[in-house]
Amino acid sequence: MQHASSLRPRAGTTTRRLPPVAEGPWVFGLAATGYLAAAAVLTFGYQAVVPEALSRVGNASYVLFSRDPHLAAIGFVWQPLQSFLALTLLPFKGVFPALLQLGFAGSIVSALFMAGSVFLVNRLLRDFGLSRLPRLLLTLLFGLHPVLLYVGGTGLPQALFLFFSLLATVALARWLERGRLSGLVAAGAALAAAYLASPAALGAVLGAAALVVYRSLRNQDRSDPNRGLTAVCDALILVGPVLLVVAAWNGATWLITGDPFHQLSSIYSLGSQLHAEGTDGVGVVDVFRRAVAIEPGLLALGGLAAFGALRLRQPGLVAGTTLLAPALVTAMVAQTSAAGLPSMTPFVAIIPLTVLWAAAASFRGAPLSQRLVAALALAVAIPASASALLDPGLAPQEAAILRPVVMASGSQQRPADPFAAARAIAQFLDAEHLPAGSVLVDSSTGFPVIVASANPRQFVITNDRDFRLALTDPSGMAVQYLLVPAPSNPISVPSLDALVRAYPGLYDSGAGVGSLVREFDGRDQVPAWRLFRVIGR
Repeated sequence: MQHASSLRPRAGTTTRRLPPVAEGPWVFGLAATGYLAAAAVLTFGYQAVVPEALSRVGNASYVLFSRDPHLAAIGFVWQPLQSFLALTLLPFKGVFPALLQLGFAGSIVSALFMAGSVFLVNRLLRDFGLSRLPRLLLTLLFGLHPVLLYVGGTGLPQALFLFFSLLATVALARWLERGRLSGLVAAGAALAAAYLASPAALGAVLGAAALVVYRSLRNQDRSDPNRGLTAVCDALILVGPVLLVVAAWNGATWLITGDPFHQLSSIYSLGSQLHAEGTDGVGVVDVFRRAVAIEPGLLALGGLAAFGALRLRQPGLVAGTTLLAPALVTAMVAQTSAAGLPSMTPFVAIIPLTVLWAAAASFRGAPLSQRLVAALALAVAIPASASALLDPGLAPQEAAILRPVVMASGSQQRPADPFAAARAIAQFLDAEHLPAGSVLVDSSTGFPVIVASANPRQFVITNDRDFRLALTDPSGMAVQYLLVPAPSNPISVPSLDALVRAYPGLYDSGAGVGSLVREFDGRDQVPAWRLFRVIGR
């Protein structure tokens, strides 16, 4: 037997070791796997498809697969970035139809960007100087937050907003630390992308601009006559990309719709939808309750972070607080003014904000009890926010999706498909083998039918450039059918449907332009749609 000493490396030889695996890629890979798994379980296991997310994927599909494909078909009511990114996956719908029919393309986009947010939080925590164990613990508590799992698993655009806001935080922190203008340029570009995901980014832009002006003035000699001008120029470097994107988006909206603020004034705007549903904003107390439900330890962590900030003066903490706190306030104000959905997901900025505050409270030399309180405050948020997501009073949008999932999990049964009627309509129309432009439907209400159809060209939709002409003279435009939502349709706001507004009484009697062909029932056999044949066709 060979002696053990002969197995030792000989003198003068080097031992080859595998290079250490970087923490960041592992964090991103594991987070992406988890969020994609959550998306697959929610979508395929429980039919938990969020109408807003499916609508955004539908908007992307109209650019390529509608009867009138053009870039402007992506629409101007929602911010466009989520739809543009989902658009890159839709050419593969022939291989994987769920990318469009179930909106899974949007879920993939959100899952990957949410994983990117976990990666960026981990990077910020490394910059804080936290050792590996507390750093990974805080990263894990961030990634497992139920609101982030919901956003990342259902295709909502808040995942993109959060990623680019955190990317701007990293870049702005670099500028605060090193003073390089490249950091301001990168932060501005990231904030511009965040605006294309959510208007709440405008709050972050204002906060970041104020910070840049303050820091620029402080770093210059008070006797310098150009001190103020230099600070303004620094702020313009940051704000410039955002102004360019805002001008481009609103300018395109103006040229195509005739209204630069179509997102706010359109009959399909969020404000119009909420007004039609009898919701004209919520009180400040209710909004604050939602924020606390997401992060119950918000105030405690804020106090601990303020104490830690005096010791740390950490650029990431300053940048993160300056960007994320105004974005959170913007989302809260939007809900009180009926410019935001009565939902918990617009408040996602509060989650990384509290994680950064927890990191500030865990600075080196901080008492062990303080570190434990910070970790406990984050840990409590997981069961508290999970419970809040199921509360229709706090989270009406999320509870409508998640409560059937929880009930089905307890009974080992699949929940009812909320889009069953839409799929039945699509199958019925597809079997007719209709030519292009045969079915008139408002895509703001009929998007579940359109995305479920194998023949999207058979529809004349709101995004088509000749929709108004077809609505005015359906027979003259060779339209054969009118698809009308029931007043009780749970997926959309039927009173805003273009056909309903153009022909009062259409659903009840045909309004003299259509004869009833078939009625399609939705969940619990409640009528959801009626299909009318155009009189004279």
